[in-house]
Amino acid sequence: MTESAQQNAHLLGVLYVSSAAGPMPSGALAEILTVSRDRNQSDGVSGLLLYRSGNFMQYLEGPREAVVRTKARIYRDPRHGGIITVAELPTTARRFAGWSMGFANCDDPAIRAMDGFSRFLDLDFRGEAVAGAADYALRMLEHFRDKMR
Repeated sequence: MTESAQQNAHLLGVLYVSSAAGPMPSGALAEILTVSRDRNQSDGVSGLLLYRSGNFMQYLEGPREAVVRTKARIYRDPRHGGIITVAELPTTARRFAGWSMGFANCDDPAIRAMDGFSRFLDLDFRGEAVAGAADYALRMLEHFRDKMR
């Protein structure tokens, strides 16, 4: 097995949703992105973060140990709560290779007008509404990735 194949054999993907603990002005979102992108690049973690009306949806992927550490740090962050892990999946290939942290503020009317924009983000993420929707959520994130290139 090649070194690359060995590394990919130990990849983990985590999809979660959460709600902001308070207002999230664009400056606070920019700070989260700046810090996250630097850490993720150092740790070999990639993914995508969506924000909509006080709710987050994030998919993280990378080496299992790095993703577990990143997930633990995120889950301790007091800027959000009501965290629901939608999916935690071993994977053999990255969905967001090269994206240290893709981001979109889905409150932006231009994003909401995009072909394929999903009302999934309008769900109440504090409830269990997304618990059975992991496949749908991952397909939505992949569609978003493909449209943003």
